[in-house]
Amino acid sequence: MSIPTALSRLGLVGLLTAACAGDPPTRVHVPETGVSTIEANGIRFAYFADGDPKDPLVLLVHGFPDTAHAWDELRPKIAARGYYVVSPFTRGYAPTTAPEGDEFDARALGEDVLALIDAFGRDDADVVGHDWGALAVYSAAALDPSKIRTLTALAIPHPGTLKIRLRDLHRTRHFVALRKQHADRRVAGDDYAGVVELYRRWSPTWAFSDADVEPVKNSFAAPGSLHAALGYYRDLRLKAPDFLRQPTQVPVLVIAGLDDGTTPLQAYEETSGFGAEHRTETLQAGHFPHREQPEAFLRLLLDFLAAHPPTRAPAG
Repeated sequence: MSIPTALSRLGLVGLLTAACAGDPPTRVHVPETGVSTIEANGIRFAYFADGDPKDPLVLLVHGFPDTAHAWDELRPKIAARGYYVVSPFTRGYAPTTAPEGDEFDARALGEDVLALIDAFGRDDADVVGHDWGALAVYSAAALDPSKIRTLTALAIPHPGTLKIRLRDLHRTRHFVALRKQHADRRVAGDDYAGVVELYRRWSPTWAFSDADVEPVKNSFAAPGSLHAALGYYRDLRLKAPDFLRQPTQVPVLVIAGLDDGTTPLQAYEETSGFGAEHRTETLQAGHFPHREQPEAFLRLLLDFLAAHPPTRAPAG
């Protein structure tokens, strides 16, 4: 039985229907302030940055449902340790433009990371990715490891090792629900109640506030932004592409949440060895460990970066 068929028979694809099938969204998108933009891989990326542009580059790549604001608390603290820290809105998330051809597959996400490193005039960077951002940095390291000093992945094991088992179908039912034809409406209904529902399911022990989800709702209120964000799910394949099925040839730190409602801890055990140097840490958190336990996450990241200092100056 295929995973989509099993999910359908279990009646789990109604995840978002019941939670957010009410009134359509009425909010108006408020344009972001304080963002800069840069052209990379044919896309105009909006981003926030802290630190001296001459310092080594650290890229912080958000996941779903999230935005570049996920790193607002952490970005200046990382920069204070001597890094130039950039958190972009990923492809299609307003105010970053959507790609022509509606491409959101793993290769495209990895190429975005590599192109951003080039656009900032660097030979390499430390990359940190959460959720879909983790897939992006894993893909970048697979495509061109020479440009990746270190890779930190949050809430996602190496995609080349991921296996979805029948016992995990309840955790992964969103992979079907978010691909469906009217998923946009279901997520957006009742002022984006679908976003709140996913936060609750994925991080059941996090007492998040309205302010924590407001940037996500605002980005999705921009025309085309939510449709683009769900494009990542529409382009997902159950089997990792060939280029991602080899061990990552860079130092890897993986951080998992003990209370993550999407990914069981066993999945991380199976990914050991998929890095030139591989380390897995756990935090008392759900699917958003960097937001739920920012100080603990920061300690892990800074120690990891300090153990792998840059070996060459920025290009240019």
